[in-house]
Amino acid sequence: MSIKRKPTVSVIIPLYNQKEFVGEAIESVLNQSYPNIEIIVVNDGSTDNPSEVLEKYKKEIKLINQKNKGLAAARNTGIKNSNGEYIQLLDADDFLDKDKIKLQLEFNQIQSSVVSYCEISSYDNNTGRYYHRNVGEVKDMFPHLFNFWYTYPLPVHSLLIKKDVFDRFGMFDEDLKAVEDRYYLSKLAFSKIVFDYFEFI
Repeated sequence: MSIKRKPTVSVIIPLYNQKEFVGEAIESVLNQSYPNIEIIVVNDGSTDNPSEVLEKYKKEIKLINQKNKGLAAARNTGIKNSNGEYIQLLDADDFLDKDKIKLQLEFNQIQSSVVSYCEISSYDNNTGRYYHRNVGEVKDMFPHLFNFWYTYPLPVHSLLIKKDVFDRFGMFDEDLKAVEDRYYLSKLAFSKIVFDYFEFI
């Protein structure tokens, strides 16, 4: 199935002192097989002069510079300034498979999904190898997200989220300096939001 309607997907990339990685993250979005994408990079007060890297992409990205406020605030800034119907979160040291957005968006439209998640792979810089992480379908998402001792099933870049979820349930908690994503997703799960599993290998 192909996507009959092609909504814009906003990819939010928070950046803090990771200029050695952010170029690859941006390239992975520019190389997506899905065409309607906006890229928002939120420079959260980096001190490593990322402009050296970002200058190359000034025509392809929307760059927002702000004082350092933390990861949650950087993500929130990106979401607030986005125009897309869907949100793809992507940390500056991660990257996306070229078909990730296209295929997951097709899945979301078929399933009428507001939040979906998929499999991920980890890349080892030392060995140059990819290691597939089998997430699988999680039937009861809330305890997996809420309980910090569970294996965390949902790195944020595995998600594709309808933007109106943030309108309905608010943004990431900027008072949290860690696990802000797990806290927020737990709130969604507790509110009976369905997390649909997209088996993307």
